[in-house]
Amino acid sequence: MNPKERAILERINTLEEAITRGREYLESGAHADWHGFRPVFVPKTRDGKPVPPHRDWVRNVFLPAREKALRDAERLLERHRPFAGAAGPIRSNRASLRLQPRQELDEVP
Repeated sequence: MNPKERAILERINTLEEAITRGREYLESGAHADWHGFRPVFVPKTRDGKPVPPHRDWVRNVFLPAREKALRDAERLLERHRPFAGAAGPIRSNRASLRLQPRQELDEVP
């Protein structure tokens, strides 16, 4: 396994873990203090204690963004890995996508 594939697999594992923690937070409130939920700029506090993330934010922003990133990473990994039984990496199929000259109706058997 080359370093690019290893990095993509690590990213996939990280995203799957984040999605799992997000879903567990929605179900039971666990992982409320997880560093992945922390605000980027200014942490919210109430009475001097950090406020957990809003459930709507986790449901409507956090999870969809991580799920899309996971799909993109899986797609990227598929591009880097060869087909089962193929000799080399997956290559572009552009040549087969080019338009072929139009055949006349008389030429079709």
